[in-house]
Amino acid sequence: MKLLIVGGGGLIGQAIAKKHLAEGDEVFIHDIRVNPYVDYSNMVGVDVTSGSDIDFDILSHQAALVGVGQSQYDIHRYVTNNINVTSALLQAILKTNKMKIKILFAGSMGPYGECWKNPPSPVKETHKLSPRSIYAVTKQTQENLIKVFSETYDIPALSLRYFSVYSTTQNPLNPYTGVLSIIANKLLNSDKVELFGDGNEYRDLVNVEDVANAHFLATRYEWKGFDAMNVGSGSYETMRCTALEMRDMIDKSKEVIFNGKTRRGDVRGICADISKIKKKLNWVPEHSSVGKIQEYCQFIRENKEKYTYNTDSTAVENLTLELKGLIK
Repeated sequence: MKLLIVGGGGLIGQAIAKKHLAEGDEVFIHDIRVNPYVDYSNMVGVDVTSGSDIDFDILSHQAALVGVGQSQYDIHRYVTNNINVTSALLQAILKTNKMKIKILFAGSMGPYGECWKNPPSPVKETHKLSPRSIYAVTKQTQENLIKVFSETYDIPALSLRYFSVYSTTQNPLNPYTGVLSIIANKLLNSDKVELFGDGNEYRDLVNVEDVANAHFLATRYEWKGFDAMNVGSGSYETMRCTALEMRDMIDKSKEVIFNGKTRRGDVRGICADISKIKKKLNWVPEHSSVGKIQEYCQFIRENKEKYTYNTDSTAVENLTLELKGLIK
């Protein structure tokens, strides 16, 4: 099976490539940059921007600018990048006349919008979409473009709606890679761990290896038209529990503070109903968030010197948001 991963240099793209290579698939990637710590020797680069033919069995569309906060003020860049790359890929499929291709899309929980309930209630794929950020709007638009294209040309397309994806080796200095890296960054580079909200906010944390496995199973799944499936753990972690657990494993001397403020565009809580993907793909998450958080904290401890700069990159980003009136 020939697989093209657009966005193959990202956290999820790398995990997908690794999984498919291990299963014997022929993997090609396209990205504006690649991770210098990943061995791409078994993958062939393809420049889809130059008009290359999309002559593959599977098109895995994992490319997008991520980050709720930044999308709220860098609007044109997010809209131009995320939507234009999708339209370019669909146009390339038509140019190639590759009508037997399958499309797998990196969907997002973002378009669901605010889903906080007490107690938490898992969100089904039929939940009304109500995006709260520019980033979420672009993800919904990407999915809509693929849906219409799929239905127009009878091309199977599947949106895997990722929830809060994390890796046990993700860079804590990147303020856009998720809540675990934000907390780790503050534990290493701030006097205290100051977080938004009151600590009762919750997220569905799903390990990137489980996401890659869901992707692999989807490539072996036969369906017609367009479909969407949640990819999450089916459980939730409150921010308070997550932060305190990580504090106890990385630096017990640090104080954890919830400042009661919110970023415009963030949601208070969301958790995935994964019954559909379990039934259709026979997929279940193999990694518990507790065990993998412990593994991530071990990774941070072992690489503490590498990631200690005494500058909290998330604080720098939050200052930008505050100056633009995006924190209340």
